[in-house]
Amino acid sequence: MTEPWRARATDHYDPARQRFVNPWKDTDKGVADLLKWWATADRRPWPASVANRAWPRPPAEVPAGHAAVTFIGHATCSCGWAA
Repeated sequence: MTEPWRARATDHYDPARQRFVNPWKDTDKGVADLLKWWATADRRPWPASVANRAWPRPPAEVPAGHAAVTFIGHATCSCGWAA
């Protein structure tokens, strides 16, 4: 059975070729550009640690008609609301 998403075209997927595509692809760059970038990159060692900023705690209770949303990372959030 074929997955349903394989039949739908999007700006990132071509169902005729069964391939994902990058619509913002910069076609003016080649392998030589990659090698130049690697050779001239300003590489610095990763730090042993990075201090996290202190953030206030989310409210223990949320008033009726309001929501408390705390973003965790780039794709996760914690949500709270009054029942």
